Amino acid sequence: MADTTQITLIERTQIITTFWQAADETPFPPEVAEIVLNSPRASLETMRSRGTGPKFLSAGGGKKILYTKGAIRDWLATRMVSAANCAEARQLEDARAAL
Repeated sequence: MADTTQITLIERTQIITTFWQAADETPFPPEVAEIVLNSPRASLETMRSRGTGPKFLSAGGGKKILYTKGAIRDWLATRMVSAANCAEARQLEDARAAL
């Protein structure tokens, strides 16, 4: 599964379902992370190089990258915001735009 832009909605749904039903320690290739996170591969690569994305396993001198379900789940949990925080962020954005 090299090009995730060419898979059907049914295939995406099956991949996502398989991912969330897996044990936390189950490793998945970047293509699965790309689908689960709805994030382009280039964004995942950038996050890896900056250390801002999900933790990952590197094997074969960095040639093989794997993400565990637990690492992706934990990373997503850090990205959660409350409605109050969203409203506050919008107010700050509006205030900056008014300057």
